[in-house]
Amino acid sequence: MDICCAHMKAVFDEARAALISLRANAGEKEEGREFLLTPQEFPEYDISQARWFGNVFLTVSRGGETRSMDTGSSADIRRIRKEDGRIEVVYEGESANEYGISGIWLAVKYEYGRDGIVFGIAAKNPSQETIVLERLGIPLLMNQYFRGDDTYKYDHCVLRHTCITGHHSFLYWAASSGSMPILYVQALGDTPLLHFSCETDDPVFGRRGSMKGTFEGSFLVYPVHEDTKYSHLDCSDSRVVLEPGGEKEFRFFLGMASGYEEMEQGLVKNGGIALKALPGMCVPAGEEVVLLIRSGEMPEILMKEEGDELCRIGEKNGVYTAKLKFHGYGIRNVWLMKGGTKMQLRFFALEQPGEILRKQAEFIADKQYETDESDPCYHGLLMWDMTVRHRVNSSCNPFGPDWFAGGSDEIGLTGGLFLSAWNVYRLDEKQIRVLDGYVRDFLEARLTEQPGSRVHRMVPWFTMFEPWAGHGADDVWRAFNYVHVINTFYHMYLISSKYSYSFLAEPVYYLKRACEYLDAMFTLWMFPDGVGATKFGNMGELILALRLEEALRKEGLIREAGRVNAIVREKAEYFGSREYPYGSEMAYDSTAFEAVYAYGRATENRRVMEMSCRVACANRGKQPVWYLYGTDLRQMGDSSWNVSYMTQLGAFPIYDWLLGRGEAYQELWKDEKAAAEIAGL
Repeated sequence: MDICCAHMKAVFDEARAALISLRANAGEKEEGREFLLTPQEFPEYDISQARWFGNVFLTVSRGGETRSMDTGSSADIRRIRKEDGRIEVVYEGESANEYGISGIWLAVKYEYGRDGIVFGIAAKNPSQETIVLERLGIPLLMNQYFRGDDTYKYDHCVLRHTCITGHHSFLYWAASSGSMPILYVQALGDTPLLHFSCETDDPVFGRRGSMKGTFEGSFLVYPVHEDTKYSHLDCSDSRVVLEPGGEKEFRFFLGMASGYEEMEQGLVKNGGIALKALPGMCVPAGEEVVLLIRSGEMPEILMKEEGDELCRIGEKNGVYTAKLKFHGYGIRNVWLMKGGTKMQLRFFALEQPGEILRKQAEFIADKQYETDESDPCYHGLLMWDMTVRHRVNSSCNPFGPDWFAGGSDEIGLTGGLFLSAWNVYRLDEKQIRVLDGYVRDFLEARLTEQPGSRVHRMVPWFTMFEPWAGHGADDVWRAFNYVHVINTFYHMYLISSKYSYSFLAEPVYYLKRACEYLDAMFTLWMFPDGVGATKFGNMGELILALRLEEALRKEGLIREAGRVNAIVREKAEYFGSREYPYGSEMAYDSTAFEAVYAYGRATENRRVMEMSCRVACANRGKQPVWYLYGTDLRQMGDSSWNVSYMTQLGAFPIYDWLLGRGEAYQELWKDEKAAAEIAGL
């Protein structure tokens, strides 16, 4: 049965008693993007305990007995009622199935009109004794199975962005390419969302991960959930007690929006609260954060942590404003109270960013620098294990494989990269001496095979497993490692140019070494199938694409500059020739966006630049949750592995494009500009 709204078309399947399709209403001749995984494409998910939209999972206690049950297992007691603009699926009686509904009356409702669909779940106690609804879970099996095909990854599949705040919670999904529209699900009225789970280990609905397909597992949200150590919110009082004849209803709105601004208007129209925090959800303690509130009325604001301060509230251009200050560190809870509802916000107060970076640099130089001459990684800047409070080296590696202690890859090379970048701008002689030892004694003498500047994946060297052996590369196949080493040498060039230390080499030495590593990166066999350097965007290639050639020409190294120019243009032309120019070694991975943007800028390819910026913005999201606000989602969704590579790297294309180059792109961020003007920023 088709459900048609002005901007959305859904399909209700009577056999499954659930929605099996949600699309943008693109018109009669064209189907819009599918936002759900469908039973037609994924028949392995079409089982009795299915996760189609409208299936409900619940845990009920009665008379000292607790049972878990779900609607998918309850077809034997199911009745469907249909009338104009309304579908109601009723579960009444005692199911004979193991997980069938028993001892509680349940109805799942769909009310649809022009604007969207109101989705409701009503529970009633038909017995003569008290029952307790301990947990209520709603699966959201959206189209987040990232297939290996680029068209699926970027324009068919969608990314989820979650804002669980108790009352006024919402989630939204949009194509990972950044193209519109947006599907959003909003908790209405006194319905809260308190928790989520991702069934990563489920044998049917669990995680999948490979080059050809990536799926994080079925995702569920909970308007009723017990308080656990994993809870993000206070849900200690969320259990629903139903006396004989008592009932409770939970209601949600499904809407389709043409952009972020329209989605926020929809949230407010439905009685919700739309928020922006400037400069963000993570702010230095003692500094003002401006909270912009769009709501039918100004909510009461409660600062929950001792000493935190509500400085001022006001209204401008139809938007309520509140200025807050946090006078402690860590998670700071702020509650917005409105009409009996409680929206629980969490900010994070931190030290000044400059102070954090200074301490990080000191820690790397003091704690992560290997000083044991007998260690194979002598003078490496090694990973630090916070559990055992020791750097991971040949004598202390309790948790990881051998290469964890080898000083290479992202976990081993980024410490030196950070320290070298910091000292370009914040001179510390002790740290520069550490860098000198790191470059000479570790990068050049141990990690690199000379001649040829072949960067191994760890120290001491070892032969990689098949299919790497026999390609003349063995364990020197990882392009990311070369980029980190190139960037470190480029920073050493800048340091040597700015500061006169006799123990450092001449500036041109470091620049020439960067070029030698660049040649190795683009001439060795690379992962996968030899294309790791040439056809994938590697994190950190900004320097390679935009800065290295200029430095070489400045130093009179014209031949080397020409070599860099040829590499950059060849790789930029490859990205420019692709419909979807970004990609990395995973089915869905955000590490490439910054690099692809940089190559686009190097050749002034505005299409590549704009597409890279759009996908970075779509990845980062706008929901006001501190650990998700402006961070990247790597591989699958926002339930894990956030605040990753692109949290920092993804800021560059956004910053560069919006400030100087993105006339055609300003539309996407006009709401942010308006918000900044209201906040006086």
